[in-house]
Amino acid sequence: MSIQDVERDITVATWNLWRRGGPWEQRQKLITAALEYAAADVVCLQQSWSTSDRNQPREIAAALGLEHIEVAPYAGPAGSDGGRTLLAVISRWPLRNVITRGLPSALARSQGRGMLGVIVDHPSGPLPVVTTHLNSSPTGSGDRVTEVRAVAELVGELAGTADAELGPIVTGDLNAEPESDEVRLLGGLLTAPAVPGLGLEDVWHYADPAGPGHTWRRENSYLAAGTRSARIDYILVGLATRVLAARMIGVDATDGLHPSTHAGVCARVVLRPER
Repeated sequence: MSIQDVERDITVATWNLWRRGGPWEQRQKLITAALEYAAADVVCLQQSWSTSDRNQPREIAAALGLEHIEVAPYAGPAGSDGGRTLLAVISRWPLRNVITRGLPSALARSQGRGMLGVIVDHPSGPLPVVTTHLNSSPTGSGDRVTEVRAVAELVGELAGTADAELGPIVTGDLNAEPESDEVRLLGGLLTAPAVPGLGLEDVWHYADPAGPGHTWRRENSYLAAGTRSARIDYILVGLATRVLAARMIGVDATDGLHPSTHAGVCARVVLRPER
């Protein structure tokens, strides 16, 4: 690896943290430990949370030694303690050009789902990062196709307005398996892309050992009996980005507890200009 590659070598993680479900205070310790082990430079969270006196993304950022945070609340009223569910991006480098939007389908709106886009001011250049949480209906694929088009448009908008040369990186809980219409559409490699010219590659293709990569796992202690395992959480990167490694985080239980209903995904990549 060249000196230039080392300068552009970053680690990205994404994880759905299941709000304050179950034994959330014990889970918080497991989540923090797993993210510390991942040593990510950019962390994207779905179903994170805040209250009037606590903020999970800020607590995680402090534990990881990362200074820059942007959040987007899920739509809907706050709880009695000021509780909100959040999308979040935590970064080693400053964040700007922040855009938050709801997802366009009626189903996603009913679940309060949205997207958060930022430009990471990486030393090698502007890096567009978008995280999202698509609707969770088992029969909601058609709605997720509509949602994915909006996500792709946001990616294109960030890349264009920021004159970004690196990336982009798209992460999130897509609630869809790799062969689905919505995941293929977002990638733009197995079907016409949602935005012309936008191609995104699934980092899991570079996992070693790859395995099925199930992030929704039937052995998870919080899921109902009979749950079917599936890979529904993703990191997708622009075609000029070189993927060095990919793995899951937060898979195993500690003292009978899993960190979340989902496993997270972590990838080490080398950013390269698209031109």
